[in-house]
Amino acid sequence: MDEPKARGPEARARHADSADGAITAGTVNVTAVGVSIDTYLKERIFEPLGMPDTFYNVPRDRVDRVAAMYRPTADGGSALSRAPEFSEPTTYFPGVSGLNSTAADYFRFAQMIANGGELDGVRLLGRMTVDLMISNHTDDKSVYIRGDGYGFGLGFGVLVDPTKSLDTLSPGSYGWGGAFGTLYWGDPAEDLVGLMFIQLRGHGPLNIRQRFTNVVTQAVVDSVADQEPTVRGYAIPQ
Repeated sequence: MDEPKARGPEARARHADSADGAITAGTVNVTAVGVSIDTYLKERIFEPLGMPDTFYNVPRDRVDRVAAMYRPTADGGSALSRAPEFSEPTTYFPGVSGLNSTAADYFRFAQMIANGGELDGVRLLGRMTVDLMISNHTDDKSVYIRGDGYGFGLGFGVLVDPTKSLDTLSPGSYGWGGAFGTLYWGDPAEDLVGLMFIQLRGHGPLNIRQRFTNVVTQAVVDSVADQEPTVRGYAIPQ
């Protein structure tokens, strides 16, 4: 999970409040149903969506599928930073981080959101719920998490003003990223989902995320330009 760029105590506080809220919501939810967070996610989300390779604790027999961590080198290349290794199972399951997954599994989750809460006949969320999740809830406040031009929804950065952003995405696009370069976004206007899975420590100066997004959006043919988006978010009253 990315840390915000330092813009004073207020920026750090907003980020901390968001994380604390998600952790609290997860704790309240699983306390109500009487199971741990990892069991709840497996039974309610991962198994119904067909995500067999998503879990907090990577099984020993799947460690060879875990991506190695790399770091940039001075000559423009990369070097191994940390090789995959088996970790003893944890019993701490935060609601905001810690999951391991694959691009294939994560795509199914991303497509479910893009479809308005449904995938392959399995509905996890109502369409109106998804619209609320991908709406901006921070008014005109500066929330520097995904970068300039972004607000924040319920679990997603939301692109409010593309003229201030480095991302070539439509207004209302939503997404999130990881600490070592992973990126996920959805563009409802283009009916498009983007995923980039890398493990590169110190990737920021390389602008890999913006370059990936720009290459993808420039390559898309306007074959769906006249289609209505499945999800669109709400105009939150001021």
